[in-house]
Amino acid sequence: MSKPNKKKDHPQSEEQSIFPFSSSKNNSNESDEQTNASQFFYKVTNHQELYKIGRSFFDDYIKGNRSFAIASTGYKAAQQRAIVGLASYFDHEGDYKILIVSDSAHRGILKEIVDNSEEKLLRVQGTERTLPVQSFHHHFDVMELKNIIRLADGGVPTKNFEAALSTLPNVYDIVFWDVPELSLFKEEPRLYFPIAMKYDSLSIIVNESIKDVNEVNELKQYFLDYGVNLKGLLIDPLKNKNGD
Repeated sequence: MSKPNKKKDHPQSEEQSIFPFSSSKNNSNESDEQTNASQFFYKVTNHQELYKIGRSFFDDYIKGNRSFAIASTGYKAAQQRAIVGLASYFDHEGDYKILIVSDSAHRGILKEIVDNSEEKLLRVQGTERTLPVQSFHHHFDVMELKNIIRLADGGVPTKNFEAALSTLPNVYDIVFWDVPELSLFKEEPRLYFPIAMKYDSLSIIVNESIKDVNEVNELKQYFLDYGVNLKGLLIDPLKNKNGD
């Protein structure tokens, strides 16, 4: 499949769907030599929903969107499940270079993936700097957001920092962003604004009961004010924040 040129302008879409992923690492007694990616596939409790949501993101990719941000009002585990599910969908669809950028790569589902990945170095284009990347069995890569932020100078973006952000969409076909808490964007806008500008679209994880409406609206409006397109809401059935 030919890969489309990146297109920033596209219609906004509002959609609500269940995103029903649960961790299901196999409890086999295989030897280390037999360990492979299949041990870390994630159980999908509703295959129709997976297909609909994955297909929706894939359609956006065909239209030119390459950088997908997933945020929430504290449902970090749900964010990671959604991102892993989407990355797995794209990996199944074709031979794409996929990157997950997270501020919590050593927690939750991503920790399982990172712990079973091989580290490699990504050259920051136009510089002599490199970024460590965890490569998961050639399916997708995981990068710690803090390694990009370290290229800034005391919270002030530098040429190396900007170059790192520009390198990612040049090297990877699809980038999924595990969005940090909104408070970080507000506390250090000079640092996080350039990161937000790399988001082609934003999807927000909300609780099934949607009790935190004001928080969701605040999160949505913050990124809309910066010109980030809102793709929609992904409804997670978990009752507790950061639950598994």
